[in-house]
Amino acid sequence: MCSSFPVAPLLCQSNPSQPLLKIFNERSTSLTDSGRSGTELLPALKRALSLTRSEGFSRTVVIVTDGYVTVEEEVFDLIRKNLGDANMFTFGIGSSVNRHLLEGMARVGMGEPFVISKPEETREKAEKFRKMIESPVLTKVKVDFGKFNTYDVEPLSIPDVFAERPVILFGKWRGKPVGEMMLSGITSNGSYVDKIDIRKEKPHKSNAALQYLWARHRITLLSDYNSLHKEEGRIKEVTQLGLTYNLLTAYTSFVAIDTEVRLVEGQAVTVKQPLPLPEGVSDYAVGRGSVAQK
Repeated sequence: MCSSFPVAPLLCQSNPSQPLLKIFNERSTSLTDSGRSGTELLPALKRALSLTRSEGFSRTVVIVTDGYVTVEEEVFDLIRKNLGDANMFTFGIGSSVNRHLLEGMARVGMGEPFVISKPEETREKAEKFRKMIESPVLTKVKVDFGKFNTYDVEPLSIPDVFAERPVILFGKWRGKPVGEMMLSGITSNGSYVDKIDIRKEKPHKSNAALQYLWARHRITLLSDYNSLHKEEGRIKEVTQLGLTYNLLTAYTSFVAIDTEVRLVEGQAVTVKQPLPLPEGVSDYAVGRGSVAQK
């Protein structure tokens, strides 16, 4: 079931005597297993979210990194649980940005990752980002399902709605479709409330793909967490979701049978394939002991 909520743009007023943005640099280093130091992201995010927020304003936290950072599961948890307090976006800068990490943080933040690999891309990407966040239409968003028995709803907290970015809720329900779903928030005109009478909504055949969208979203979320630290419970859940919804995952796959036999002897051959380093990255990035002999 889906519904639209028309709201007026939330205009932000500025006061020249007060800074709209507080910029700080929180750096904390720790030695990784390879012996190199990395910047810890968690302390910086906690400090950013602890800054006093002006009521009625849309707040955005931008994570700018080259990807060489230490990210724990707590970072993903912190982002997911605080979307109602701040919008989260990631900016990767450099030719060897850890895209998987940036995309993972962007996904749990219901945002979009921005990557600048070349200096000439800076203005274009910055302008795209500015357009996305310049028109918030609804902030402090909350959804109350009332007597409607829902579960496994994502995201845990809801970020602001922008003119360039809608907010989508995924979830399941059980029992009878009863009660009302109420959406509330703040617009430029003050408090905003809209309701959907669940009893009047009927399942539609064209929405059959929603179950697969939910499953794919759940698999992606669990996989992002597993990229930081593999956990047996998450692996089992991803596997079961793949089998239940017939989806490709890291632990389930579709089998294609070829009619031509290539390994006549039945023995696989290992081929060592050299990989080039990203442009502008020194050999020291992989450790001195890993530098190839010339």
